[in-house]
Order: sequence, then structure tokens, then C-alpha cells
Amino acid sequence: MSPDTDGTYGHIVFDNDTPDSGKLQPNGYICRKITAVEKDFIKYVDIGLGDVPVMAGSQTILSRLARETDGYGLKGIEMFKGYEITVAEAVRSNVCADGVSFGDVISGVVCYDTTDGKKVKFTAAECRFAPSSSLFLEEERYVISSILIRLERDLGGK
Repeated sequence: MSPDTDGTYGHIVFDNDTPDSGKLQPNGYICRKITAVEKDFIKYVDIGLGDVPVMAGSQTILSRLARETDGYGLKGIEMFKGYEITVAEAVRSNVCADGVSFGDVISGVVCYDTTDGKKVKFTAAECRFAPSSSLFLEEERYVISSILIRLERDLGGK
């Protein structure tokens, strides 16, 4: 994986100020501490049929995502409008509102594996969502970079 022009790998930002920074490790990777996943974005893939896939960057605030998608007539996460946490944290802790867990709407999660130094994609089933828990709380090696959710189109409204 090579860095983008802004110094990130995909959506991952590294800190070069660690003691082992730049040193070749036994696994063949250069040691670089991940300090943040910096991207805040929302992308829609709407072809006008059925559910609408929505991708969001890990640092997108959940309340913003819920308000924006609801404003476009997409239903499924409107109950999270008051949650001022990142979508990465919502996935990690599988937040719940009005009987709906955030994991219920997740189709997939894209991460950076800090052990293997590779981008990894997980299906919802692989995320092991449980009440207030997920794979990402259990295994801290994964840094979430983006999520994919599927929302229903509100055909009666907007």
C-alpha cells in the first residue's frame, strides 16, 4: 500500500514520531503509529431502485449522517439524530436507539489491520455485532476507515 499525496493510506493518518517509526519490523512492515482516521464523508449510490447503499467515513458524526440521510428520504437510522459520536464509535460499540442497533443497518466495514498492515473488509456477519459490542471492541488491531449501510427509500414522502 503506498501513501496518497496527503500522507494518508486510504483514510488512515500515521504519526512518524514513534520510537520505532520507519524501522522494518519482522512482519516486513514499517512501524508507524496510527493516530487518526481522518476522513469525514458521505457518499450515495442511488440508482433509483429499492434500498440505497450509503458509504460514510469513520469520522463522520452519526447525528449528521442520520439527519442528512433522513433529509433525502432515506429511512433506517433517523433514530440516531441525537448521537454526537463518530460512525466508527457507533460501529465499535454497536449503539442502540429505539430498539434499533447500528449494526442492524451495516452492510460492511472497511478497516486497516495494524497487525498485517493491510486494508480489510468485513461483512455485517463478520463484525460480530452484539448488544453494546462488536469485533472492533474485542480486537483493537482494526482501525475503522469507512462503513457501508443500506437504507430504505421513503416512497411516501420526499
